[in-house]
Amino acid sequence: MGEQLKSQPLVEALCEFQFNLDDSNELTMPGLFYAEVREEFPFQTPVDEFSLQVELGEVGGVPQFVSPQRLQLKRTDGSAMLQIGRGRLIVNRLQPYVSWEDFRELIFKAFTIYIKLCGTYTLKRIGLRYINHLIPPAEGGFKIDDFLTVIPLFPKPIDRPMNGFQQVYEFSYELPKAALVHRTAVVAIPEGDTAILLDLDFISQETSTFQDNAKALEWLRNWLDQAHERIEEAFISSLNPSYYEFLK
Repeated sequence: MGEQLKSQPLVEALCEFQFNLDDSNELTMPGLFYAEVREEFPFQTPVDEFSLQVELGEVGGVPQFVSPQRLQLKRTDGSAMLQIGRGRLIVNRLQPYVSWEDFRELIFKAFTIYIKLCGTYTLKRIGLRYINHLIPPAEGGFKIDDFLTVIPLFPKPIDRPMNGFQQVYEFSYELPKAALVHRTAVVAIPEGDTAILLDLDFISQETSTFQDNAKALEWLRNWLDQAHERIEEAFISSLNPSYYEFLK
């Protein structure tokens, strides 16, 4: 986030798009998309996503589970992944995270291919998300405010040592019109240790229909830069200044 940090807390960055497509496009999109990107993303893994559907207008209709397929496409080195599902495109950037410009171009490339293939569409949601793990010392306890400026405060008699915490806030923005979902928590990580989660998700849900793809791409580039700026501001202001200097 922001300037390059020597100690990088970022675990994953991702951008998710949700579209309204017609049924024929939804069914053929994963295969068509893979054909376009398979040189860079050769490894494909189908993933089942279960949802509940009820046939409307039927008296005593019985709910049915359907399993639309999502396709995960991965780079050989595991540094990035593209996911294609029913009206969904997700661009995941894992470590090593090179720069915002590098990630933005990957998002731009994937979106360009997607809208070229889908023809008529409506973009109904876009989100840019950065997931960070702040690692406290392995030995002994720690104070949350050594790492974060956004901390839970409690009056006595419940102002006591905590085994864990979780906070979720949602902030509104006008430029672009969006919401920032700000999550912090103590979480377990695969190494068996504990980390402090700082999860920043910037989401716009206004339906957008574009007359041509060139205008859609221009809008996307502007939105991405504005969203990244908002997330960068939130990231820096959420960290204890001393801890942020340590990361640098």
